[in-house]
Amino acid sequence: MKIKENEKEKNVSSFNEAIGKIKELMLTLVNGEFHNNKSFTPFYFQNNEIYFVKLIPKNKKLAQIFESIQLTFSKETMRLKELAFHEKSGDKSIMKFYNDVVNENLSDKLFSNF
Repeated sequence: MKIKENEKEKNVSSFNEAIGKIKELMLTLVNGEFHNNKSFTPFYFQNNEIYFVKLIPKNKKLAQIFESIQLTFSKETMRLKELAFHEKSGDKSIMKFYNDVVNENLSDKLFSNF
């Protein structure tokens, strides 16, 4: 990982483990394999409308940052409706997903700048 500070770029190798855990977290969130992840203890809840997954970090570095990560899925569509990161500091980031479109054709022009 590199950080740019005052127009100077420096390597920050101490963040490599944390970056690896964040990468692992993102893969867990995408593939839904919460029960196989060694960095979190999952708790599962449901009601008539939603499935709710609460992830409590077991990993020391992640536990210093996050109190929990919470995912809410629609029972009707099985799609993620809300993703919330609750930080130890009391801050939280909530992402809500709605008006989602699935399997829509995309123009190749969208990817021409890559």
